[in-house]
Amino acid sequence: ACALRRPKEPEGARTAMHIARRRAMKPRKREVERRAIQLMLTWQGRYLSLLFGIGNASRPLKRTTEISINLTRGPHVSRMVPEEDRKNAVRFQLMNEKKMDRKTFTTTIVLGILGFLPRQVDFIFALPDTQTFEVVFTNSMLVERCIKVWREKRESEVVLIDMTMQSLAQRETKSITVAMLSEKIRIEDIQQWLGRFCRVERRIAGRDGYGIKTGYYNFQVKLKVSEEGDLKHLPPTIQIGAIRGIIFYSGQPKMCRKCEQEGHVAADCKQEKCKNCGELGHLTRNCREKIMCHLCGGKNPQL
Repeated sequence: ACALRRPKEPEGARTAMHIARRRAMKPRKREVERRAIQLMLTWQGRYLSLLFGIGNASRPLKRTTEISINLTRGPHVSRMVPEEDRKNAVRFQLMNEKKMDRKTFTTTIVLGILGFLPRQVDFIFALPDTQTFEVVFTNSMLVERCIKVWREKRESEVVLIDMTMQSLAQRETKSITVAMLSEKIRIEDIQQWLGRFCRVERRIAGRDGYGIKTGYYNFQVKLKVSEEGDLKHLPPTIQIGAIRGIIFYSGQPKMCRKCEQEGHVAADCKQEKCKNCGELGHLTRNCREKIMCHLCGGKNPQL
């Protein structure tokens, strides 16, 4: 074992090798640091010139569509991302010359009155005028909750009277997936069924790497909005004839797949729903109504 041990190098030789290696790495390290500082200063200068008018803004910028300012939709719009690309974001605007710092807004409004937890919020942007704040939540369901709580507490909370709130996200547009594991169902049938509840903008049949259909269909739809401003979500299940499928998408509320009501699941549901007419209160075998068309919802069924 002693014979196989590597002979110890002289201390001077190891020190010389270490110094040579450090000298060889220094130019590369300096170059990396120089590029990082240059990149940071470049973007900092662009942001300041756009936000405050500081610096040289005459230099042409690449991909200006990503950092252009839209002044047509309010006095303060996010500078770095266009409106149509905002996700899970809402804007709060103080009125009547009221002002508030970011800490007070976070503690009093977001965590206090609205009742959110820090882990549910990704970003809180405070614009320099101390009147505009933008909150980005972790998912779209929290945006809907924020809007609902805001409507409930707007009149009762004094601090909210001089404040407005608007959603920056495209709430109505959803990308949904429909699972219909039957070869008898066409994508046109699913689109016609969805047309009863939303507007279908785009559709595509799911395929695997070999081009074989999987029975999963993707749609981009635009949900309807109620008079109160709430989204009208899609039913969790789809029924076409005797074939039943499932619908799921981001922001979908927890809903019973039997009676299509919120607050419980199908295993705990005590409602009786007829599959012929779609009404609650009786079973299919006791139904005396005409059979409802699953495609158009009428009483003159095609299926």
